[in-house]
Amino acid sequence: MISNRAKQLISSPSVIMEGYLECLTNPFHDDNPAGYLNFGVAENYLNNDLLLPQINQCLSITADLIQYNAINGSLAVRSLMANFMERFINLKNVEPEKIVFNCGLSSVCESLSFSLFNPGDKILIPTPYYSGFEHDFTKRFKCQLIPVHLDHQQNFQHQISPFHEAIANHSDAKAVLITHPHNPSGEVLDIDFFEDITQFCIHHDLQLICDEIYALSSHTHQKHHSLYQYAVEQGVKAHFLYGLAKDFCLAGLKIGIYYTNDDQALSAIQAGSYFYPISSLNYLVLENIFKDHTFLTSYLSESQKRLNQTKQKIITALPKYRFLPAESGIFLILDLSARC
Repeated sequence: MISNRAKQLISSPSVIMEGYLECLTNPFHDDNPAGYLNFGVAENYLNNDLLLPQINQCLSITADLIQYNAINGSLAVRSLMANFMERFINLKNVEPEKIVFNCGLSSVCESLSFSLFNPGDKILIPTPYYSGFEHDFTKRFKCQLIPVHLDHQQNFQHQISPFHEAIANHSDAKAVLITHPHNPSGEVLDIDFFEDITQFCIHHDLQLICDEIYALSSHTHQKHHSLYQYAVEQGVKAHFLYGLAKDFCLAGLKIGIYYTNDDQALSAIQAGSYFYPISSLNYLVLENIFKDHTFLTSYLSESQKRLNQTKQKIITALPKYRFLPAESGIFLILDLSARC
């Protein structure tokens, strides 16, 4: 009684969600030592005490908010987000009308898969990578992710040579997907790699998808330099992805953000937004956070401080183990290779 598409989706669920549900049904605690601890979901609980008072202030629901609203959010909300993107993520001349809100960054990725690619189209992606991309890009609209194998002996540092090796075997690839800062290694990509990857995209006529969802999760308060901004200045057809699940610990609100200067791609993503809208009530949360630059500055500074303190606590507590160096994000890669 169900479609072949649904049968296929049921038979191969997201690894992340499969593990998440297993952990929910059998969680670890003192009375259940055989239960599971979930290391598979990127949730940050460090800043609830900072965020909740800010979110809850003046949270007044008016009559217009319980009716249909603009799918991509009011111009006022998009203007706040444009200002934030310029001031903190260091994009330039952001046009509010080109910002698209979807219900989470996974929805943005799936919308990209539908809107920019045909079934079977190939996207180069450096490994290791966030496994959710497999579900977002391949499950329903059938893109192919082509691994670009970074050198583990170099701590998976981004270098251009593996991309040349990958394109030699997949000359029909259509795009490159880069997370910056990188998930899961925590590497902050440098300007030399910016130059290399943009010239690579230009030479091979590839689109560049820039997932910058960890842009403001630095461990050392370093300024974020946007790969998207650099790419568009070099003439690359690029796509900027962001969300509030990581830097702002608001995974449950499901707010993903897409931006591009490419009008054709923008029209396609806007058209698809009908299927991925966020609640009008979530725009109230956005307003309470992003209208207050004093709060944003203080919050982001404290958040980065707490991330670094937590990282150091883990490293100090496990002195016999080696962790790969991480400059940003909420992961540490534990190197067990010497123990094998």
